[in-house]
Amino acid sequence: MMMSLDNDRPARAMVRPDDLTPGQRKALATVRDFKLTRVKGGWRGAGSPKVTLPTASYLGFKRLVMRANYRGRPRLVITQEGRNLLDIAESRGRA
Repeated sequence: MMMSLDNDRPARAMVRPDDLTPGQRKALATVRDFKLTRVKGGWRGAGSPKVTLPTASYLGFKRLVMRANYRGRPRLVITQEGRNLLDIAESRGRA
């Protein structure tokens, strides 16, 4: 079951790809591509780079990722807004 701690709050302003640093965009792609679980100092999936706590907190603040519970363990998952942002950023990169 997926649950967000701040899902009842109103949406924040729309985030543009230019608002994120390259490292934050890479972390967002990591969240999209891997199943990240909580480790010391951040979030990590099998074979993935670590997403640090400050980066994950910032992405969560911007509502691009959220914390979910799967089988009683915390997991970091990307939101639809985060997917849309990555699609825009990647399409701009291909052009």
